[in-house]
Amino acid sequence: MTRVEEHLGTNQPAGSPPEPIEDLIPEVRQRARRRRLKNLAIVVLAAALVASLIAITDSGSPATHRPGGAPSPSSLASTLANGSTVVPKQPVSLAVGPNGELYVADIGREQILRRSPNGRFVVVAGTGIAGYTGDGRLATRAELDGPGSLAIAPNGALYFAQTGQTRTSSGLMNSVVREVAPNGKITTVIGQDPNCALVPSNSISVPAQLAEFSGASLTVGSGGLLDVSTTVCPNVLHLGGFLQLTSSGKLVQTSVDAIPKTSGYCGGGIAGPGFIAFGCSSGSGRGPRLMVVRSNGSTENYPDTTSQPNDMSASNGTVVAIHNGAIVRVGVNGLATIATQRQLANLVPGATGGWPGVGIAIDRHGTVYVDQDFLFDRRGCADVIFEIGPSGQVRNLWHSALTRSCY
Repeated sequence: MTRVEEHLGTNQPAGSPPEPIEDLIPEVRQRARRRRLKNLAIVVLAAALVASLIAITDSGSPATHRPGGAPSPSSLASTLANGSTVVPKQPVSLAVGPNGELYVADIGREQILRRSPNGRFVVVAGTGIAGYTGDGRLATRAELDGPGSLAIAPNGALYFAQTGQTRTSSGLMNSVVREVAPNGKITTVIGQDPNCALVPSNSISVPAQLAEFSGASLTVGSGGLLDVSTTVCPNVLHLGGFLQLTSSGKLVQTSVDAIPKTSGYCGGGIAGPGFIAFGCSSGSGRGPRLMVVRSNGSTENYPDTTSQPNDMSASNGTVVAIHNGAIVRVGVNGLATIATQRQLANLVPGATGGWPGVGIAIDRHGTVYVDQDFLFDRRGCADVIFEIGPSGQVRNLWHSALTRSCY
């Protein structure tokens, strides 16, 4: 049987003489044409079905902070790959995503940005207008107010702290923590309705929506859950130091709180293996310093002659900080220098001095990102973001134009 006969099958009446092959070719072509059209229709129908499923998924409720069933780590970056490209103004906090993507909280723009592989910055959250709006919508359509500490969960969800709308019992504006889910939508996960009066005095946890606090340092801890270093409802709860946002929406103390506390004017800490590191401004007659409290109760103070350490970061048990203008690693044997102020300044032609460091972040491979300002004699200042590789190589990722406003 020929290939044409195989294609047509044996539909001729029994006993009839076979038709010439050349007479069968038009029918073969017609059947092939019908089959191609049928296959094309199936493909179109399948594509329409997939599109409708995507639309239904996108129109659902925003993702929560719960780690289970999370989208792929790169989904947030993919969702916002075509976002607006902008120029940073005043970066204050850095964080690194699960795939190495760099995020920047920019209080000058009232936005959060992501650095693309081509070196440009794309808006992740914020319209550029200061405010506290947009929950339940795309984060790029939300108003932010002073976005600060950043943290990225393993599923790609981004968390940041910002100013809320309510005055606390101490007279300060409350803070809230907001989440940008991998689908690009924003929600408030801590501090939506601060009210310590509703929390019993003997509580050992507090519903996240009732938490009252001002300022916080965010990290991601065990199980991909958010850790918050702050003091919540100080007049009601003896909660402070390190709290974890559970999957049930409560803030509870973590095991890090077993490390003894010490007095002083210190910001949110960063936990390392067997210690907590704090940036402290003053207290007990001391000046600015980096303070390390060990699990055995011992305390180490490292004076900072330039400024208060502005930021710290941790990943895989490694804690890094800005100290005396240098980038240091905090370990069991004290501080180890990763990069000196001079090394960083050498990559900034014309710089005559350094200004206090602002933001720092470290990824799971040990690459460190740092944001610092540099003085240019009387001409002004420039903001620079550096990348420091695991082997110590340093490169300049971005720098601003000169400005008269040094911060």
